[in-house]
Amino acid sequence: MSMNDAIASVTDERQSSLHDNENNGKNNDEAFLLKRKRSYVRGNITRFCNKFSINGSQEEIDFAISRLSETFKDLKILDDKIHALLSDDEFELDIIECADYEDKTKLAIYRARKALENFKVPNIDPTPDAAISPNETMNAPYYPFPSSYASCFSPNAPMTYIQSTVKLPTMKIEPFDGDIEKFHMFFEQFSSAVDLNQRLSTIDRYVYLRGYLKDEPARLVDGISITSETYETVKNILKNRYCDKNRIIQAHLDFLENITPVSNPTPMSLNNIFMECNRRLQALTALGEDINEYGRILTPKILRAFPNDVCRRWIIHAKREKISESDISKLREFLSEEVEGALTTLKIKGEQTDEFCALPSTAAFNVNSKTQHKPKNYSKKLSPFCPFCNVAGHWPQERKSVTDIDVRVQKLKTAGRCFLCTNKGH
Repeated sequence: MSMNDAIASVTDERQSSLHDNENNGKNNDEAFLLKRKRSYVRGNITRFCNKFSINGSQEEIDFAISRLSETFKDLKILDDKIHALLSDDEFELDIIECADYEDKTKLAIYRARKALENFKVPNIDPTPDAAISPNETMNAPYYPFPSSYASCFSPNAPMTYIQSTVKLPTMKIEPFDGDIEKFHMFFEQFSSAVDLNQRLSTIDRYVYLRGYLKDEPARLVDGISITSETYETVKNILKNRYCDKNRIIQAHLDFLENITPVSNPTPMSLNNIFMECNRRLQALTALGEDINEYGRILTPKILRAFPNDVCRRWIIHAKREKISESDISKLREFLSEEVEGALTTLKIKGEQTDEFCALPSTAAFNVNSKTQHKPKNYSKKLSPFCPFCNVAGHWPQERKSVTDIDVRVQKLKTAGRCFLCTNKGH
């Protein structure tokens, strides 16, 4: 190689190096600008994710999905442009950070779409290959207690479901502890929220059912394995034990026969005992029992819980209206009017103290002018005291030993007492 060729080669290498450095500088500047723009887009994604709430309205959730999708699309375009300008080492570090934002965005969009499904109520069909038309829904028989509870006693009893398009608040199901009177309410809530939910698998429904059982019901099915095949078996075990019509009827009758008399017959306590008795009687009627057949047994038991005045007025009312004293239906109407009258009287007159004590006129003026903050219902009995005799046990006007007016005035002056109320302090 000649000297000229060597010089030309070195010159080309220097020019190539300068060209590469110039390109790297341009790439770095372009990457810097793209990263600044990407930081703004990432900030929007973080803001949308933090602002999103699954409890929002349908329009808010739709808007959140739309904005997140558009912003995420812009972010992907910027990421691709930046990655084309980075070296291999820089690319490996940047791709990890991009994956975090991608996971965050996709998770927020997934949650929003799941929340949006709650506004789409699935069609619930209780029987296969059957549909209930609007006319059939209007003409379906009405049950005084929940439909699934009725189906426990009547296998052919139809069940009517009304499709709801309103977003309702979250319903809390109380765990079932074996109280036979609460089973129908528990099972109706569980069926509506879990058992008829088509989005849940059989295993999920079984797990929820076991989670809502405690005490005796939990021990009853504790040894059964959690599989999709045993789900219906567990439901039948619970129904056979706690959905027995005769046991439920007997539980209501036992309460009415052993009802505890009201110890403090206030209007509120009378209302509470009446509401409980009325609830039991309505439950017996819903179970198909004629409550008047139990009249001779239950009427004295129910009346025993109320004051003597109420019992006396019922007997007078029954004779005046020429009805049987054991007619529970009429007794329920009578007690309803009595309790309503007592509550109305309470609202008109307000609360009054049970004890009324008439004090002499001097005792009524025997007050202390010093302001003291006492509780609202604070009451204190005054002790009689005579300032003329300087002895406790009687009021001044009850003692005639000091009859002279001047002597009385002098005693009050000496003791520093008021001439009107004979009290100190003012």
